[in-house]
Amino acid sequence: MAELFLDLHRLVNVSKSLNVKQKLLEEFTLSSLSSSKKKVEETWIAHRRDRKELTENFEATVSNIMNSWKEEIQDSKRFEDKVHALLQQHQELLMEVRNLHAKYLTHLHESCKMYVDSISSIDERYEKRLASAHCAIKKEAQGLKKKTLQRMRQQEIAEVRNTLLLKDVLYDV
Repeated sequence: MAELFLDLHRLVNVSKSLNVKQKLLEEFTLSSLSSSKKKVEETWIAHRRDRKELTENFEATVSNIMNSWKEEIQDSKRFEDKVHALLQQHQELLMEVRNLHAKYLTHLHESCKMYVDSISSIDERYEKRLASAHCAIKKEAQGLKKKTLQRMRQQEIAEVRNTLLLKDVLYDV
């Protein structure tokens, strides 16, 4: 009868141990997922914010260039009408306007190139950050797993010791 009671007691201890281990595993998983999700969301939000800011600056620059360019074109047309009678001056003016347009195109081309380079740089930087965050999360998960396993081993060793002590006490009686 005592042996049946002892077996029943062991079965209850094993069941409790399994429940504790399951709860620890669930807590570890939830903690890890929450941490991972938070880090990825923070990185993604920063990436979108930086990209949006860069795009808005680029659009403002292009808009200013285009508005200035349109104004220059309108001014040149008005000026052409005024100096139509003077062909020589008209040709010189057109050359100046063409040079100015070339400068605007060059500036526009440079702005586009800078924008593309900046976007590429941001994308590379955030890919590196995401990779770094992933590695950190992985290391953290491994550390938590190791600690959990150590705790579980210590509990199992303690349970085995208690079981052995109970056996010794029961056999001595």
